[in-house]
Amino acid sequence: MSPPDRTACTVAIVKNVEQMINLQFAAYGSLYIDSVNIDPALKEPLSLGFVIGPHCEATYWDCDIRERRYYAHSKPNRGPWLNLPEYTEALMDLGLLRIPKSDADWNGRPTYEGSNEEHVRLKEVRHKLVRQLLQGSAIHKAGAPVLLHYDLHTRNIFVSEDNTTIITGIIHWQSSSILPAFTHANDEPDFAPYLARNVDQSERRDPVYSIDDECCKIYYTGLRTLAPRLFSGLELDSDIVPSSDKSYSTLKAAGKDVSGSKVFPCSVLGPIDKQTHEDEYRASLTIQDIRHWIAACAGAQTDGWVPTDTWEGAKVRHKEVYDEFVERMDEEDVKEMWPFDLPEVLEGKLTGTSHYS
Repeated sequence: MSPPDRTACTVAIVKNVEQMINLQFAAYGSLYIDSVNIDPALKEPLSLGFVIGPHCEATYWDCDIRERRYYAHSKPNRGPWLNLPEYTEALMDLGLLRIPKSDADWNGRPTYEGSNEEHVRLKEVRHKLVRQLLQGSAIHKAGAPVLLHYDLHTRNIFVSEDNTTIITGIIHWQSSSILPAFTHANDEPDFAPYLARNVDQSERRDPVYSIDDECCKIYYTGLRTLAPRLFSGLELDSDIVPSSDKSYSTLKAAGKDVSGSKVFPCSVLGPIDKQTHEDEYRASLTIQDIRHWIAACAGAQTDGWVPTDTWEGAKVRHKEVYDEFVERMDEEDVKEMWPFDLPEVLEGKLTGTSHYS
């Protein structure tokens, strides 16, 4: 697609987003046909034969074999939610569902990820922070229920063969739902990468950066003008937006210094406690980066998947990378942070890794 067509197509995408964002809803959740066979108490009526019901995203259901739900500290809370406090309570409940009753249930969990008690305490701190967030007007302004497409990227946007500036269809709606605008705060569509704004001036002469920068400006300026409800969510600091992220993000949210924020003045951690958690958060990010680097060197994804045609080579590289780490670090420390199972690692076998065709 030529640069002028890309910019024109970006304008068309913004106009499609405008149509979604301007729809009015009175609750948060997923869309259902009115005749769906669910508890009538879980249906919030809409027009045209539709209702808002429980959120369909897998995060809210115990159906992911890679991430257990324990229900030791909270019960399932899947919606629909009638207001922003109800929705944020559900996010906090969702975080608690990831924490087992005791450390014994976290078999083999690395020590740098913290103890069961520490996770529970951090969730309580975060809960307190979110409740204080809700006292500010900015979070409510950015929290109106809007229909969101969670995967609005080029692979899901179809254009006309005759005129690539005309959008003929958008697919992959199964993850779409009615949520607060601020849930889009961390999103970045690949047709308008926000990072294009941050490249060095000398690199902006590169045509790739130049067109990315132009599309980025068009997209975000268009949202500000045509979809202000969504743009208000993007303006919030993504570090302090309520979310259900995992433990290392909990550390960041709990340790964030918002006492001088123009959005909401509050402080939930003392200076010593805050510094401790900032240090732990940075350490957690370092470990995550190392884990990603190990997986990349071994030719695997971080969850262990390896294409069948590269399986044999991945086993060899895995052994080489492991030996390299052991030469530079204590082997017990290496084992603790290693992203794969280790019973047969010295034989060059990725016993905890799956491969696919």
